[in-house]
Formats: sequence, C-alpha cells, structure tokens
Amino acid sequence: MSEKKNGSTGIGIAFIAAGLFLIAYKFGLIDFRLFWSTVNLWPLLLVVIGISMIFKKTPWIKVITWILFIAVVVLYSYYFDSNITIFGRSVSYNIQQQEQIIEYHSDIKFGELRLNLGAGQLNISSGDDYLIESKFPKEITKVKDSVLNNRRVFIYETISNSNFIKHGTIGTDGHKYIFKLNEKVVWDIDVDMGAVDAKFDMRDIVFDGLDIDIGAGQLDLYLDEIDENVSVAIDSGVSDIDIYLPEDMSVKLKYDGGIKDIDFIGMHYKKDGEFYYSEDYSKDVYYYIDINTGVGNLSIREY
Repeated sequence: MSEKKNGSTGIGIAFIAAGLFLIAYKFGLIDFRLFWSTVNLWPLLLVVIGISMIFKKTPWIKVITWILFIAVVVLYSYYFDSNITIFGRSVSYNIQQQEQIIEYHSDIKFGELRLNLGAGQLNISSGDDYLIESKFPKEITKVKDSVLNNRRVFIYETISNSNFIKHGTIGTDGHKYIFKLNEKVVWDIDVDMGAVDAKFDMRDIVFDGLDIDIGAGQLDLYLDEIDENVSVAIDSGVSDIDIYLPEDMSVKLKYDGGIKDIDFIGMHYKKDGEFYYSEDYSKDVYYYIDINTGVGNLSIREY
C-alpha cells in the first residue's frame, strides 16, 4: 500500500512541478535557455534519478539531490561564460561560423530550402544579390546542394549530438543560422528544429509553401502581400508564436492546440467551426495558415 501511495505522490509532485514551470514560462519568469540547458545536461538527470532510487528510504537526500540538479541547470543557463572546462578540456559556446554564397543564375526559377537542425537561433530574410547567402555553425552542420532542371535544392542538417564534444562544442548559444533567399526565385521552405529562437521575415520572398516544425521557443513570422493563395503550416510544442500580416490581407486560419485564446491585435476576425476568417476574407487570394501547438502564446497582428 505504501509503495502505491509513494508512486501516486511522486506523480502528483511531477504534475505540480510541470504546471508551475509552464505558468512561470507563460508569465515570462523563465525563458528557453532553461530548456537548452536541460537538454545539454540530460545525462546528469540520469545520475539524479539513480541517486533517488538508491536512497528512496532517505527522503532528505533525494530532495537535496533534486535541488542541486535544478541549481546546476539554472547556473548553466545564466552564469557560465562562453568558455568553460569539463574534465580538463576546454569547451566553447562560440562555434566557428561558415559563410556560403551561391551565385544567382536566371535559369533557376525555383528553390527549396530544407532545414533539419537542432536547437539554436534562426533568421530567414530576403536578398537580391545571390541565389542564397547562408551562415551556419561549421563544425556541426552538413550541407547538401543539388540541381534538377530549373530547381535548386539546399539541405542543411545538424550532425548528431555525439559530435558536439568531439569538435569541442557544447550548448546552443553558438548555434546561429542565417539565410538570405533571392527575391526572384519561388521558394519552398521546410524547417524542422528543436528549441529555437526564430525570425522568418518573408517580406519580399516569393514562396508557395512554408512548413515549420519546432519543439519549443520563440517564433516571429512576417508575411507579405500575395497574388495567389499560399499555405503556411506551423507545428510546435511549448512556444510563443507571433504572426505579422499586411493590413487588409485575407486570411483563413485553422488552429488546434492547448491555447484557448488567440490574440488578434489590430485585426477583426470571425470564427466559423474550426476556422478563423479575416473580416474581409476572400476565396480569390488568401493565406491558409494551419497551426498545431502545445502550450504557449499565439498572436496575430497587422503591421
């Protein structure tokens, strides 16, 4: 009976802790550096669980162990500088950035950007001098580039986490990805990332598809006026999502997730079933935005 009681108590405490964590996040008391820190220190979590199992009859040891683990996570997030030493080895957050520039040729009409990345910072915007300009962490990013008829395909992938320490890198502060896409090319963009601080400035970028899949973080998405229908899909876990739309742009929004209220700022919308429609919605030309999220905040606003 006591084992069942202890198990129920442990589950209850876990739910309470998760709830407090999410409330603290929602009100801005914590940020996603804690997520990144926890991800990087996950082996230490195994040690803590092991100690808790060994000393399950000594509650004060378990409590102290968890307190120390939480303290280490917080310190790791906020106070470690860019260079630390682990087991006598220098480990740096500041990963060397590599710059890649691909010349634009008028025979390329379509472009594909495929990002399969870990945690980090991401910035996508427009450019007119080259087909694509990119900066990314050199040691941990694999790049593939192919051409099929008038379509150019770029794939950027994060190397397995097992290589981070091999290359003398740890953490995510140094994982910065910057892409500038040519305005004369029609782009298809697919992004799959973990914890992320991202800005997609799609103004002046012509695209026929945008698919964003992120684990957690902050996402700012700026959309431009369009001449034909465009689809945008966003799938996220615990995230703050801000979408900026041109004034009087026609939008059809489908939302499924843990957020009950969507903030429409400076815009008038009506709800019909599972869809939200802009007040001046037109079937002729509109954005179709499909959002699936866990916990966080979602705002739609005009600029």
